[in-house]
Amino acid sequence: MKSIAYVALHYGKDFLAWAIRSVQDAVDEIHILYAEKPSFGRRATCACPDSEDELRAEAHRFLSKPLHWHRGSWPGEAAHRQTILGIAREREVDRILVLDADEVWPEGLAKSALESSMARGEKDVLMRMSHFWRSFNWICHDPCMPVRIINPHGTGTWYLDPQPAHILHFGYAQGEAVTKYKIDIHGHRSDWRGEWWDSKFKPWMPGSGMKDVHPTNHNFWNPEPTSEAERKLLDGVLKDHPYYNFEIIR
Repeated sequence: MKSIAYVALHYGKDFLAWAIRSVQDAVDEIHILYAEKPSFGRRATCACPDSEDELRAEAHRFLSKPLHWHRGSWPGEAAHRQTILGIAREREVDRILVLDADEVWPEGLAKSALESSMARGEKDVLMRMSHFWRSFNWICHDPCMPVRIINPHGTGTWYLDPQPAHILHFGYAQGEAVTKYKIDIHGHRSDWRGEWWDSKFKPWMPGSGMKDVHPTNHNFWNPEPTSEAERKLLDGVLKDHPYYNFEIIR
């Protein structure tokens, strides 16, 4: 049985190396689908914070498996992500692990999730995440379960159960420049809460008690201190990250 991981990539160098390292032992190959211009729905009005050379360097930082770099241009995020299905057919792949540049999988999770998927026939395997807020010390939880494993030959949907740990998401534990760029190109920019940058993201301080911090959904994210169990997951995969001890990632 052959499995690959892939990243639909345009920017995201801060966590890319750790994301790849967290899953590479569970798969046979890594595939990067790199777009020089945003495929997320909007044309950028400011410069991308990451160059292709920087992203390549980060992708190779801890690399121990074959990596294939596919450079292309896509009309939208869906087309960008769907390209992996053709690659999987050509390479006779049985399972695809969907990896975003700002998602790090706890130790053993990729292997156990892929093994569970191999025993089933559903096309889409949905998994839970925990979302870090402004640092590794604060976290938000929500009920959403995005697709993170694909069976190219399957049909239907399965919500992974049991899931021994949540995937660790760092989309909002990044600096201000990266976050501004995320807003600029995001496919949901029209849904972005107008006051979010000035009243939620920028002024937030540890222990402030601020709630309702999700950028598009009201009353959806409330930052909580990272628990001891969640800290153990972080220690297993991110203790060597330069942001590890930051009180706020600026």
